[in-house]
Amino acid sequence: MFLPSPVDVRIVGGLPADWLNIGFTAGAVLLGALIGAGISWWVARQAALENRNAAKAMRRDAEVAATLRAMTKIVSLVNGAAGYHLQIERELIEAKTHTGRHMAPWQVMTPRIGKPFEIEIIADDLVVFIKSRNFDYVSEVLHVVSLYNSMIYGFVGYSERRERLGEHMTLDDLNGLLGGANLGREQYLRVAPYLLPVIQLAEHLRREAKEVYEAATRIGREFRPIVQT
Repeated sequence: MFLPSPVDVRIVGGLPADWLNIGFTAGAVLLGALIGAGISWWVARQAALENRNAAKAMRRDAEVAATLRAMTKIVSLVNGAAGYHLQIERELIEAKTHTGRHMAPWQVMTPRIGKPFEIEIIADDLVVFIKSRNFDYVSEVLHVVSLYNSMIYGFVGYSERRERLGEHMTLDDLNGLLGGANLGREQYLRVAPYLLPVIQLAEHLRREAKEVYEAATRIGREFRPIVQT
């Protein structure tokens, strides 16, 4: 004979499951997971969009800054080339008006004082033109800038030779030559090594200044429509 246990434990089996509550619970969990995933996806998408917009804005600002640098340098190029070319032509016109006779370039092109201002332009300055595939324009700009920088140092060389010529010609010799007088044989032999390079270089620089000015003016005119496009 067994005495009853102080705790009456029953194992209940085969009771009907509450599928409705289970379904609601599972559905709620699944819905919460979907909502959480959706929110995470939306936040990530917004962050990615904002990052792309920020990167795009930075690229845009960089392109605008590069274009402004290019514009400033091209304006300096045009102004510098105009300064060399127009000064020579103006001096020739004034000399002819004053003397009534044609003067050679070397006779009116006096030595220039001071270090020339060199134009420096790099590919980063022309990023807009590269992105728009205006490769011919980029090549032309770089070429004209190179010609300009070469030309200004040609004027430095000319100024040195012109001053050296003045050291071997008296003021009377120079004034007589400028006024149309011919040098005697002895005078000519004395100054010829200094005079001939000055004459040749002055003629060359006059032509070069005109060519550089025309090329610089052309790329200056083409700058605005390309940027707008």
